[in-house]
Parts: sequence; structure tokens; C-alpha cells
Amino acid sequence: MKDSKYHYQFSCSEAHQGEKPQELLDNYVTHLEDKASKYPHQWYNFYDFWK
Repeated sequence: MKDSKYHYQFSCSEAHQGEKPQELLDNYVTHLEDKASKYPHQWYNFYDFWK
């Protein structure tokens, strides 16, 4: 995420071996929701998804 004119934050999360697909998805969605709520103006959809 962009913090300032020349500074960005990189974020990732680790998948744990043995997690079920639904657990992986739930963790991903939680992580994404957290980032979107912290940086609400940095989420864009450049693809015409709703054609």
C-alpha cells in the first residue's frame, strides 16, 4: 500500500501446511478486508468487471 509519495508497504501472509481450502480462503478474505479498510482509497478495478 502507498504510504507517501515514495514509500510503499508490502504485505503478505503465510499459508500453513495442512490448511483446508476453505480455511485458506477465509484467511485470505480476512487479510484483504483488513487492508481494504485501512487503505480504502487505494482499491481500483481497472477491468470492466460489471460489463
